[in-house]
Amino acid sequence: MDDYIPFLRPFFANNQKKVLQVWQQQIPLINKRRSTLKNPNLKPNVMPFSYINSLLDLKVDGRNSVPTDSELVTLCSELINGGTNTTSTAIEWAMAHIIDNSYI
Repeated sequence: MDDYIPFLRPFFANNQKKVLQVWQQQIPLINKRRSTLKNPNLKPNVMPFSYINSLLDLKVDGRNSVPTDSELVTLCSELINGGTNTTSTAIEWAMAHIIDNSYI
């Protein structure tokens, strides 16, 4: 919210701190996955492919580098939020139709 309306930033300062803490907790997970991919024999029972694997090798037109760790965290967060939002919207839509058509 404060990204869009900057004068509200003081009201959301604690939320920004919490978000940054969560981001800092996710970066070691990305680094762990990166090291697992470099040495797959160290952990043979690890899932062979995941969403983060495709992001680690992502090549964007016009850029010479792969995404930074913070960009990787953002992309993963967007995927999770998108899936959660879609699911909650579908449940909300279904509940509205059940209420609207109570004879079902």
